[in-house]
Amino acid sequence: MISPFIVKFDQLSLGKHEFAFKVDKTLFEGNGNEDVLDASFDIKLELYKTGNVMDMKFLYSGDFILSCDRCNDAVTIPVKEESELIAKFGQLEHENLGELIVLEDHEFEIDLGPYIYESLSLVIPVRHIHEEKDCNPEILKKLKGIEEENTSDYTDPRWQKLKEL
Repeated sequence: MISPFIVKFDQLSLGKHEFAFKVDKTLFEGNGNEDVLDASFDIKLELYKTGNVMDMKFLYSGDFILSCDRCNDAVTIPVKEESELIAKFGQLEHENLGELIVLEDHEFEIDLGPYIYESLSLVIPVRHIHEEKDCNPEILKKLKGIEEENTSDYTDPRWQKLKEL
């Protein structure tokens, strides 16, 4: 399958160029990320091409839909993020040096899909939950019931024996 994130830079003149991409959950499914239930992002790319360097600035704007860690219902996580990538032409073979990519002189296009996936994956919060008032009330009742059971006066006899030592 041909990536929709390929930029053919050999046809570009020197200077500023703008591109727009749309991202949905298929980018995450294709990379084995099952945590993202849905995604909808608009990505704007400003590419500045000089003789042997391309400076790329990305603006990500959209939403993730993930499972709430507390009630397991869908929660929407809005994202507005910026990132930067620099591509330099040289003799190294696609060596990734953080935000610097070295491309061979004979290359004429770059697939930005892996970079976009990585950038968006890094902005997913570690903990994704609703505000408590928005969580599923039935699940919250069950969780409070479990919490009350765990805070009762019951003491495990094994711990009691250890306290006597």
